[in-house]
Parts: sequence; structure tokens; C-alpha cells
Amino acid sequence: MIDSSDVNHGFVRGSDGTITTFDIPGAGTGPFQGSSPQGINASGTVTGEACDASDVNHGFVRALDGTHHYGSMFRARGQAPSKAPSSFQQSGRCDHRILY
Repeated sequence: MIDSSDVNHGFVRGSDGTITTFDIPGAGTGPFQGSSPQGINASGTVTGEACDASDVNHGFVRALDGTHHYGSMFRARGQAPSKAPSSFQQSGRCDHRILY
């Protein structure tokens, strides 16, 4: 979901149709920054990327209850480009893609 200021926000749709928006801690609030979900598994865990205030992309994994942002945002140590989770395999493992 992109707001009127071009900031990305995550969202999930509940089984009752309720839409819940979320922002990953540390995600930027400027144009083309914010939280961008890329995948969700059967348990409701969301994975994706977040762009911080310095326009650096990071991966994130968000639990269904929204209380656990595992590491908030993460990057491969000292690496650029980095890998971000993009989807879940049936086993629960995250697939990834390269971020530049």
C-alpha cells in the first residue's frame, strides 16, 4: 500500500476482511521508503523488505500477531547488495532475492 506521500506501508487482510496496516520499526517515512511485504505463509507470517531513511533496503519477517519483527530489519553482514526474504517455501524457509 502506498500513501499520498509515496511511502510504502505493509498490510494484511484478516479472514473477516479486516485490513491491518503495519510499518516495520526503522523503516523510512520519505517518498519510496517504508515497508514492502513480498510474501505471506499459511501461518500469517509476512516477509519482505523495508527501505530506511538513508534509502538502504533491509529484509524483515513479521509474525502474525505483529509483536515480533525478527531483528526488525536485517542485511547480510557488511554486504551490499543484500538479500531480502521474498516468499516462503512449503517447509517454512524463506526464499530470497538480491537488493541493490
